[in-house]
Amino acid sequence: FWLCYFGVLLIGVGLLLKNNILFISQLYILFIPDLIWFIDFISYLLRDGNSYFGIVDYFFLPAPLLTKFVTLQHIFTIPLALFLSYKFVGKNKGALIFSFLQLIFFFFITKYFTSSGDNINCVYRFCGGFGFGLGSSWYPFVWIGGGFLMIFLAYIFLNSLHGIWKGVKENV
Repeated sequence: FWLCYFGVLLIGVGLLLKNNILFISQLYILFIPDLIWFIDFISYLLRDGNSYFGIVDYFFLPAPLLTKFVTLQHIFTIPLALFLSYKFVGKNKGALIFSFLQLIFFFFITKYFTSSGDNINCVYRFCGGFGFGLGSSWYPFVWIGGGFLMIFLAYIFLNSLHGIWKGVKENV
């Protein structure tokens, strides 16, 4: 049920079906969380095992090699998707709305089918070593609101990037 793994699958399906909404919506959802994961991963490597946020600490615990390999998708998913999105990215409010709806769906489906001990998709509490002192009654609102904010910021950034690419393409 991890949203990031499901997102990678949907990026692939979106590419195969040439479905702009499916492909771009996953970029909107994954862009900032994967960027944060990557920054935390690099910080762990550069700071002698001390990550900034504590999000990637699980990666460095003993676990099967296959699990670690699959987890590394956080590093290459967004750069690869950005490379492939050259033709796809554009102002697409359908993808933005689909991103919001998918985020809400995943929040509730994760809460229903998983336990708080696993904290899948960080729906029960903040992942990593920070929590901002918020009580659990406010957390669902913070999770959904934070998710919406990250999606909207990714939407703005990726559409700005598309504008740059479009200008470069026209000048070539």
